[in-house]
Amino acid sequence: MMDLKDATVLIVDDERDLVEIFRRWFEREGSHVLTAQNGAVALERLAEQRVHLVVSDARMPVMDGIELAKHIKEECRPLPKVVFVSGYAELDEDELRELGIEAILSKPVDRKAILQIARQSLGDC
Repeated sequence: MMDLKDATVLIVDDERDLVEIFRRWFEREGSHVLTAQNGAVALERLAEQRVHLVVSDARMPVMDGIELAKHIKEECRPLPKVVFVSGYAELDEDELRELGIEAILSKPVDRKAILQIARQSLGDC
């Protein structure tokens, strides 16, 4: 079991303000936080450093969260836990579960909710 204070969290979103909010929330819990504005940059971060949890938007320019999740599943060992945050309701939940997505949170995201999901996801690390 891993605690948030021991985790490296990668936040991936093209909304800079949201990235900063999430960064502060996770840093307050003691997490080491990395950020990326799209999936392509996130893959660079994942290649550079071991990440335990990825919190990603589903829809972004350059490479969206679904493509990112496919790359993570195929290329990353050990696999980080992945949580999606999205403002879009038309996501195929079955496809996302098959890709290993731990949870899907709707925007706007509540601080307590995202931290609870993060703790649950890391609980079986």
